[in-house]
Parts: sequence; C-alpha cells; structure tokens
Amino acid sequence: MSDKLRDFEMYEMQETFDTLYANSKNGDNFKKLYPIIKSRNNILLAYRRIRNNSGRDTVGVDGKNINELNELTDDELVEMVQGKLAKYQPQAVRRVYIPKGNGKLRPLGIPTISDRLVQQCIMQVLSPIYEAKFYEHSYGFRDNRNASHALSRLVSLINVGKQYFCVSIDIKGFFDNVNHDKLKRQLWSSGIRDKQVLSLISKMLDAPVEGEGVQNKGVPQGGILSPLLANIYLDELDKWVASQWVDFPSSYKSTVNFLNLKARNTNLKSGYIVRYADDFKIMCRTYDHAIRFYHAICDFLKHRLKLDVSEEKCSVVDMREKSVEFLGFKIKVIPKGGTRYGYVAKTDISDGAITRIKKESRDIIKRIRYSSDSPESAIHYNSYVQGVKSYYQYATNVASNLSSILIYRTIKSRLSDRGEWGTYQTLDADYKKRNVGMKPNTQILKITDTPLETLYAIRTKKPMNFSQGINLYTKSGRELLNKKSKTEAIPSAYITYIHRNRSRSNNRVDFRDNRISKYVAQRGKCGVLGVRFHPAEMDCHHRIQRIDGGTDEFKNLVWVSHDIHILIHATDSTTINAYKLKLNMTKKQIDTLNKLRNLVSNSPIM
Repeated sequence: MSDKLRDFEMYEMQETFDTLYANSKNGDNFKKLYPIIKSRNNILLAYRRIRNNSGRDTVGVDGKNINELNELTDDELVEMVQGKLAKYQPQAVRRVYIPKGNGKLRPLGIPTISDRLVQQCIMQVLSPIYEAKFYEHSYGFRDNRNASHALSRLVSLINVGKQYFCVSIDIKGFFDNVNHDKLKRQLWSSGIRDKQVLSLISKMLDAPVEGEGVQNKGVPQGGILSPLLANIYLDELDKWVASQWVDFPSSYKSTVNFLNLKARNTNLKSGYIVRYADDFKIMCRTYDHAIRFYHAICDFLKHRLKLDVSEEKCSVVDMREKSVEFLGFKIKVIPKGGTRYGYVAKTDISDGAITRIKKESRDIIKRIRYSSDSPESAIHYNSYVQGVKSYYQYATNVASNLSSILIYRTIKSRLSDRGEWGTYQTLDADYKKRNVGMKPNTQILKITDTPLETLYAIRTKKPMNFSQGINLYTKSGRELLNKKSKTEAIPSAYITYIHRNRSRSNNRVDFRDNRISKYVAQRGKCGVLGVRFHPAEMDCHHRIQRIDGGTDEFKNLVWVSHDIHILIHATDSTTINAYKLKLNMTKKQIDTLNKLRNLVSNSPIM
C-alpha cells in the first residue's frame, strides 16, 4: 500500500475522497467543499503530508518551517488552521531563483509554512475531483504517474502507431503567465461552485511576491497548490487536441495503430498529445497534419489560454531525420529490419542533461576531495548517482551515454589518496545489484568504507505505459496499485488504531506523526523480536528517554512488544528471569534488547 493511501485511511478521508471522485465522474457541481477542507481529519492529514514532503524545512518570508508546527498539539494545530481559513489573508511569497539547465535562472515562489498547510488542505479535496476530469495522457504532477510513463507513451506512438512527425511547442514562462481570470472561469465551469473555496484560491493567486508586489498573472512555482492549478489550466489544451482527432466522432475505430482511415476520408488532422506539466509533444503521421497542428496549437494557446510561445524553440520535425528532446531524453526514429513497421524509437540522454550530470557529479567529487574524513560526502555522491541512473535508465543507450562522461577517470585522478581501492567482485550483493555489467576485477574506490557508485554500471530498462486502471479513488484502482507493491501490506485497521488511540502523556502532533511513521517503517514488527504485533500489543519506546534529553524524533523511537518494553526498563531479577523464560529469546534478540537497556542506563541481561 502506498504511503498516501495509508494516510488517507488513517485519517479516515478515503471514503470522502472516493465520493468526490465518483460525483465528479458523474458531472456533478460542488457547492459544499469548504466544510471538508476545514475538517479536523483533513487538516491533520495535510500536516502529515507536508511533514513527509522534502520541502518541509524550507522557510517562507517569516523565516519559519515545519518545526514551528511540531510543538503544537492536534487541537492547537486544527484550531490554528481553521482560524486562518476563516479570515484568510496569505502572507507574501518568498522569491528564490534556482539555476536551469540552460544556464538561466528559474524564479520560485515559496509561501510561508502556514500558507502551505492551507494550500495542502485545499489540494487534497480538489485532487480527487480533477483526477476524474483530467485527460488520460497528461503525466506531470499526478499520482502514480511520472516522466517514464510520458516517455513510454511517446515511444509507443512511434513504434506501434507510426507517428514519426513531432510538433514541439515551447510556452514562454508558463507558470509566470497563467491568466488568473481564465483560471477562475475554468474552476467554475469544471464544477467548483463553492464561493468560499474560490475566494481562498483567488486570494492565493493575488498574494504579493517579496520585493515585487502583487502579480496580476501566474502561479508561483513552489506553492503546493500550483501544480494542480497548472494542470487544470492546461487540461483544456489536452482535450482540445483530443477533440481534433482521437475523440472526434467517427465510424472508424480510433486506436493508436489504426490505418489513418479517418484522416483519409475527411479533412481532419491526425495527432496525439503527450504532456508532462508544460512540456508537451504532438505526434502526427504526416508532415501536412503536423504543420496544421503546429499553427492550430499556437493559435489556441494565444487566443484561448492567453499564452505566448517561443517561436525559435518551436518546430515540426521528421524524427527519421532529426532527434527531438523530451524530459531530458533525446529521441530519434531509426530503421530496424525485422520489426513490424521497419522503424523504432532510439532514446539517449539529451546533450544538455549529459553536460549537467558531468558538472554536478564533478562538483560533488571536488567536495569529497576537500571534505573531512566522514562518509557523508560519499553517501551524498552515491545518492546523486543512484538518482541519475533511476531517472535515465529508460534511455536505450544509457550505459554508453553515462560512460562518455568519464567520471571514473575523474575519481581516479582526484580521490585516489582519499580512500582505498578494492575490486568489484569483493563487494556485497546490494552494491552489485545497483551496479551491473562490471568486470570482476574493476577497481572500486571506498571512501571511509563506503564504495562509490559507478555511474556507467547500468542496463537499460524498457519504459512501461501507465496502467489507466490505477486510481487512488476507486476500490478497483487501489487493488491494482496494491498488486504492484512488492512489500507486505500492513492492515489499515492497525494504522487507524494508532491514530485514534493517542498517547495521553505526549499529545504533540509531531510525536503522534513520528510514532505512526516508525510503526510503518518497522512493518509493524517488534524492534527486538522481529515479529508483527497489533499496535494494541506494543509500546512506542523512546531510545533516549525524554527526561534524559531524548526527543520525539523518528530516529529516537522504536516500537516493541509490551513484554519487551517491560524488559527494557526492568531492574528486578525476578521480573527479568520470568520474562526471559516466557520469551525464550535468541542471542541476537538479547543483544538488541541490551542495546536498548544500555540507553536507559540499565545493566545488560546475560
């Protein structure tokens, strides 16, 4: 089960979200969303989702992050958010600039942590409504979809659909140029008729930007609600393109590989859109159709969506003659005998992405060179390499692309005196699983006993089309998602039990959140015995006691059975012997128990 689904069930919001999705599918309007948004469980769910987000430590103009909320109790947190919603006035958005791949800077807008919490509350309620409405081949900022699905769709259109002509359109500064009036009309026309909710969103859009004042257009990149609003804005584009061909009424069956009969007998232009956020391609069968789509799309963006395009970055390309870049990949159609249609898609890492990877990996190596003798810098490098390999593993020539970076040579020249060299064959199975296709005697550098990942040690993986049946808001969709999960599922009733049975001695919201996360991380198993228990049979133990300076942080908690918890704190020999006899522990279990006893200043059990 995904973390998001587990959270939905834990805070008892799944049924509410399912109902919103079903009603949206039916075409209903929504006039009473505000009570759901400000409900206790939705607010607590929003806190948990933000707390598990990588941006939780980012500060807004007030200099505060998630730590400012951690000190509150559940009741205090709910009361604070409900009060803010009742008289909502967002604070200014902090302006931050981050480098883009082309050397330019991308402006981000970072709301305050309290404004992000409000946005999360709204986003959770709007998401199921719009998941029922969005076009099926948009892949950015949507649950369970990612860039590999968009890439796979594009490759399928080439390999199976024989769509070799690509229309590339570049929107000028999309996020900074979303028309507010147009977006509000789209929200209303798509069924959002709750005026309190529309007012909240309107105020968010009008929030001033630090140093720049109120903006009359755009949605800030960095806001939690912004990706959803961006998809709502561009969904009109998706459906318009589909209406021109795929969804146009016809007596001919419209599938990806049909023989263009509909176009042969009409004046229609055939084309399929694949979109990831504001990056999209239109794939066509003929040059004439591609040219017609090019002009039609530019006109649609300008007059319907009030967006300009960068003409110098727009093109119509025969992919048999020239490659096209999409989401960091370079795609070209090449002849291949023995295939069904004689042509297939060949994918590489784009030139710009290779340049970026080369620079970033070498910068990290420099930091290792001049860092202290600790494993952190090596772990950071390994995390970076694993992220690169995970994203680009779907390129046909990924190993060749990454080996061209010559980072192995950089490691040998810069880090040889910082670590020890060993051979690939002597490393553990986990390393070999992550780094495949290497010769046994290949030299691998260890920094403080941490072997560095090898960038080019990777095999290509075939991208898979998104399974349209997967859905967080239907029973069948969740079953399909859970089938794909290879981990043993924890019964949702167990998680709900923990949520409902709060700790009387510590009602801080971060403790309640951390204890649930720790139970999930341990798969519901006792930290000593390794056996799963119902949470009613367990205790959440602080490794270092709060009275001794211990915190409620995730790393300081461990779930253990009641019996083990008694043994951790027991000092009476009779009690200790009785529970030792009852549990009949192995030496390894006793060693683990003794580590916990040592942290509470108790002598080890022999």
